Parts: sequence; structure tokens; C-alpha cells
Amino acid sequence: MNNTEYIDTLTIKQVFDDTQYVIPIYQRNYAWGEAQIAQLIDDIVASMKSKTENYYLGSLVVFKRELNNQFVYETIDGQQRLTTLNLLLCVLKNEFTDVNINGLHGNLKFDSRDISSKTITSLYNYGL
Repeated sequence: MNNTEYIDTLTIKQVFDDTQYVIPIYQRNYAWGEAQIAQLIDDIVASMKSKTENYYLGSLVVFKRELNNQFVYETIDGQQRLTTLNLLLCVLKNEFTDVNINGLHGNLKFDSRDISSKTITSLYNYGL
């Protein structure tokens, strides 16, 4: 195994720390609909209700690269889930102010979709 290749298990807090994720140009557009989003939310709620210590949300495959003199993680697989989790974080931050999201930051940019990057940043900062 190469030193730069490894598998790691991250908590949601670790995913939303100061790490920057980038959706590269070759990734398809966001395509999840209500059914997939509802399933993800239902899975998270069920996990919380069962008090499961660890719950597997799915894989996120990334490639560490340099962009503008800083390291970012290019998202190879898991873009739909990562985008949905960022959108859910925006909702929690702005619509459910009693939910503690301290230390969690929206952290998603799109290489070739500037309007998408600006939209998700605006949703995180200001809500709907």
C-alpha cells in the first residue's frame, strides 16, 4: 500500500471540520430526489433513536490535492451524500437554531459550477 492511500472512518464532526471538499468537473450534477434525501434522514434518525454508537452513512472517496496553495479533498465518490449532508447542515444551522452545530462548517465547493458554490455558501451563511 502506498503511503498516500488509506481508509479512515470519520465522524460527521470530522467531515465538517475545516476540511474543504471540492466536487470536480467530471462529477455528474446533483441528482438526489426526495426519496433518497428522506431515506438518508430516516437512517440518521433511526440511528439516533436506537442510540447506536457508530452508524455507517456510506463511503466518501477523496483525493488530496493542492488548490490555491491549500490542500482540498477532491470528491471521487460520495458526492450526492456529501452534498445532501451539507444541505442538511445549512437547514440545521438556519432553521433549527436550538440544535448545537458548533464546530461544524459547510465545506463544499464545485470546480466548474461557480453558481452552485455560491448558492451552498449563501444557504449556509444566511439560510433560505
